Amino acid sequence: MKIGFCIAAFLVGCLFAVLVRSNNQAAPADGSATKQTTQMAVNLEDVDQDNTPPPMVLNIVKYPFGEIDDLPVSRYLCANKNGVSFEVIDRGAAIVAIKTQDRDGKFANVILNCEGLEGYQACDAYFGAALGRFSNRISEGKFSLDGQQRSLSINQDGHHLHGGAAGFDKHIWSTEEIVDADSVGVRMSLTSQDGDQGYPGTCHISVTYLLNNDDQLSVEFEATTDAPTPINLTNQIFWNLDGDTPDSIASHQLRIDADQRLMLDEHKIPTGQTKPVVDTRFEFRTPAEVGRFDFTSSSPVSIDHPPVIADTFNGYDADFILNSQSGTLASAATLVSPKSGRKMEVWTTQPGLHLDTANAFDGLPASGGLQKHAGISLRTQHHPDSPNQPQFPSTILRPNNTYQQSTVYTFSIAD
Repeated sequence: MKIGFCIAAFLVGCLFAVLVRSNNQAAPADGSATKQTTQMAVNLEDVDQDNTPPPMVLNIVKYPFGEIDDLPVSRYLCANKNGVSFEVIDRGAAIVAIKTQDRDGKFANVILNCEGLEGYQACDAYFGAALGRFSNRISEGKFSLDGQQRSLSINQDGHHLHGGAAGFDKHIWSTEEIVDADSVGVRMSLTSQDGDQGYPGTCHISVTYLLNNDDQLSVEFEATTDAPTPINLTNQIFWNLDGDTPDSIASHQLRIDADQRLMLDEHKIPTGQTKPVVDTRFEFRTPAEVGRFDFTSSSPVSIDHPPVIADTFNGYDADFILNSQSGTLASAATLVSPKSGRKMEVWTTQPGLHLDTANAFDGLPASGGLQKHAGISLRTQHHPDSPNQPQFPSTILRPNNTYQQSTVYTFSIAD
């Protein structure tokens, strides 16, 4: 009897020691970040776009996603201990899925994506991709820097958009997997040579995606340069918190921490003027339905204060000036799906936010096969055409300085 008890105790002790050793490898006791390639005992056929393997600890799974010009493209699935996960491919450093749970505990993807690598190559909606060197527009692709005129790649209606015809979204980035005590993710890096799309200077770019056990996904951009150059880096994510149902986002509830918006011309280039959002359909300082059809206005109806016509949702394509100071991580927006109960809060160090409700989507491959208003983009960024607008916060990066911008998405269930 005593011998049997001793043997049992010995076996339990051995098992405990193995578990402790395994946990220590995944999460160092001192909490320091450990960069490593982490493999799971998961069959690749068990990992698909609809089901995330339920993790016991922070995990990363890497698997093939296709080839471009004989170069392999890989996909990385990163999951926290709660089952929340995101997936990213190294082509364009693009986030291709984020899965969170609804009020009933069901997990589903909450961002728009394309069907396979061919879908991403055919799409021009920049789904999930890192945009640069300069996101949004630069008027006529021209700007003056230190007395010298510069001309950039022209790729939309006579203007420069999202880094040009061969912007960062078209490149394959190098990838480093990260696991630390409370987060999991990847750091992706790219070198943009002097003259790339017309930009001066050789730039080294990195974006770090980290998901922690508090269901927060952080996106951190860094860049250095050997010559002065404009830099404006961000991600283009279209959200639909209903989950796996790319239907209209008109019923989503939206709040934006902005009292002012930029005035744009017919080419979506800032005029240099700003307007208050109060008493206009751009009023989202308190939560409001994205596709709301009426509102109370104390101002006369005018071009600046248009009525919202019943049964018509024209959508939004607008740039807001966030109330927070640039460089300080602060609240930017909150989005809630009444249907699923999912809530997402956006925090950023960026000075601006671009609101886009997928107005141009038409169901064709260029829009990922998705229809108008299937998603909503809350893109944090510096303001469009900043190199030509001296009153805007500067986007010029100089040697010996480091560009740093962060955006954090927090996922929860609405009260």
